[in-house]
Amino acid sequence: LLRDRGYYTGQVGKWQFHTYPRDKWNFTSDDEYGWHWRKIAGKMVHVTKKNELDAMEFLKTRPKDSPFLLTVAFFAPHGVDGDPQQYYPQNESFGLYNDVNFTIPLNGINMDESWNRLPSFFNEINEGRKRWHWRYDEPIKAEKMMKNFYRMETEVDKTCGNLIKELSRQGVLNKTLIIFTTDNGNSHGEHGLAGKW
Repeated sequence: LLRDRGYYTGQVGKWQFHTYPRDKWNFTSDDEYGWHWRKIAGKMVHVTKKNELDAMEFLKTRPKDSPFLLTVAFFAPHGVDGDPQQYYPQNESFGLYNDVNFTIPLNGINMDESWNRLPSFFNEINEGRKRWHWRYDEPIKAEKMMKNFYRMETEVDKTCGNLIKELSRQGVLNKTLIIFTTDNGNSHGEHGLAGKW
């Protein structure tokens, strides 16, 4: 719709739908979904860094005489389902949150009671329950998962800050509407669940 009205449009990062409509955008990146680290052109690259590089390419190469729309959809901090580590932050983030202790949610202390109050469709094959076992069923594992989750959240925040700095450098920040939205209202162990399910 905006492209039809003269906007230069871009989509960077996670698409996650069945068909990626590349022909609807002026600029697209790969569908960055389901991985944290990947070898690209012989070098290991983190998905959030790839999102940032692609978004910066869009901002730096866009036509300066046209309005623009850029969607940046981060895969991080989603976990990698089925992978025992779940969250893989960037190497420079491992110093973050080392002195922070994350605690199990209050209704996670008596997990059986909390879990048993849920409707019957919450069972051991429920995605949220599987994710809870992968992430939070042991205190040491839960602590590691939470630290890596917040490290990845911080990386997304830093990337957003860098994109805002680039808009400012280009002199268009005060003419740009920035909308933040998320699908990450996660459970972090509450009621014996993890993720969005």
